[in-house]
Amino acid sequence: MAGNKPCVLIGWDGATFNLLEPWVKEGEMPNLAAMLSRGSARKLRSIIPPVTPAAWISILTGMNPGKHGVLDFNEFNASDYLQKEKLINSTHMAGTTILDLLGERGLSVCSLQLPLTYPVWPIKGLMLAGIPNPDDSVSYTFPPDRNFGPLRPAKMRPQMSYPELFENHAFHINKLTDITCEQMQAGYDFLCVYFRESDDFHHLYWRFLDPRSPGYDAKEAAEFGNPIKSIYKALDAALGRILAARPDANYFLISDHGGAAMGMRRLYLNVWLGQHGYLKLKRSFLGTIGQLAYRGLKAIKPWLSWYKMQNVQGKLGLGQVAARMRSNADAFDWTKSRAFAVLPCAPTAGIQVNLRGREAQGIVEPGAEYERLRDELIDKMKALKDPATGRPVVLEVHRREEVFSGPYLARIPDIVMILDQEVMVRTDFGAGVWGNTRVSELHDLSGEHDMDGIFAAAGEDVRGGGFLSPASLLDVAPTLLYALGQPVPMNMDGHVLEDVFRPNFLASHAVSVADAQEVVAREGDDVYSEEEAAAIRSRLQDLGYLEE
Repeated sequence: MAGNKPCVLIGWDGATFNLLEPWVKEGEMPNLAAMLSRGSARKLRSIIPPVTPAAWISILTGMNPGKHGVLDFNEFNASDYLQKEKLINSTHMAGTTILDLLGERGLSVCSLQLPLTYPVWPIKGLMLAGIPNPDDSVSYTFPPDRNFGPLRPAKMRPQMSYPELFENHAFHINKLTDITCEQMQAGYDFLCVYFRESDDFHHLYWRFLDPRSPGYDAKEAAEFGNPIKSIYKALDAALGRILAARPDANYFLISDHGGAAMGMRRLYLNVWLGQHGYLKLKRSFLGTIGQLAYRGLKAIKPWLSWYKMQNVQGKLGLGQVAARMRSNADAFDWTKSRAFAVLPCAPTAGIQVNLRGREAQGIVEPGAEYERLRDELIDKMKALKDPATGRPVVLEVHRREEVFSGPYLARIPDIVMILDQEVMVRTDFGAGVWGNTRVSELHDLSGEHDMDGIFAAAGEDVRGGGFLSPASLLDVAPTLLYALGQPVPMNMDGHVLEDVFRPNFLASHAVSVADAQEVVAREGDDVYSEEEAAAIRSRLQDLGYLEE
């Protein structure tokens, strides 16, 4: 390591300064306050889409999803009319992670529960797998003989009560912190650890942050208190222990995206495309038995427990029907459709052109016609306003090649956009273009992602700079390599955040560049049994990542 200080990367999934700044000022998070007082912080702009697996692989590789190939918890290809429901795993990502890169250069590394590290693979050190994995209470490790005992008091299951859920998450925070502090004494050059609890609680309990919030329940609030603040205080205590374990290290605290209230307005983008002549239905799709059954299940969902919902779908044989309804693949007359909506992940979404020679029944000619259609759709998205508020809906809209590059570019929607946080894009069908989120739905999920995560740094080589200008999460990997005295591969998409470091460190450490890493598109392996995949899906459904 040539005299460089060890680096520690801590991930708080979905953390946002919109919550943390006020709580720091109120004295609720003393350890984060201490870290900020002696270091620097900034907002960290996420990627499109701002979803955990895509964002964390971008953090680990320093590359955009067009290079590493991960866009969602499922395999995704915008050209597929019937989107696959095949869960991804670590074998799906392309590119070289900083874990592997550092190991190749002789540095030792420790990775504790980072997303998309199951199945684990050999590194120069220790890896403890993170989500998604078959059982999040079990230690899946490399080397395989490392067993840390149960990571949770019980396996996570859908529809846990709040006391059960908080106990489970608090146990996990403490256990993972114990493991982290123990491993920090082993002398690793680089250690990274990921806590998912903040994002879980955002999704489940955002409605308790403000009595004026839709879905706020005074009786439940009296029983629960402020669940999100409570879990952050547990994370702050863990942060204090980790910071004390290696006072000589440089510390980086980040999140992969931010958090916000779930949007109360819904934009049924395929309905809009249909009304404007871009998408053609085969028939009155809302009148089909399958769609009525699916909408009926969605309507009664708030009054059914998860296992009852699954039982209803099973007995009626609607599980596969629901999957096809979600994709809308049977609804459209593809021979008369020019574009369709894909990849909604608040606050982002995409539009795919039905291109001849690429889509199975594409009709838009490549070249000039394709570009004219994209220009036309982009102009209309820029002009789109919510009739209820008069506000523009789309904050940013881009051709995919303006944002992404790499061997997976063809899998990404032709047009990508970032929307007003209050608006959620849906690709299923509503009664019209616009709808509202029902207050009853907020009792299950009331929080969503936003584009701005957090970045904070402190340590002997870090200057005290207060709040700095925003950066991209693609800058994390180059900055970590630089902090460890390592050259940055020239095909990483981010850059070194030099303003983080003290002048004497900058003077003695010139930024150096290494040859580009090889990036080759790859097909992932099937590593989950049907039972394991079902268990993972149920956990992701409980947090709103996958539809039921």
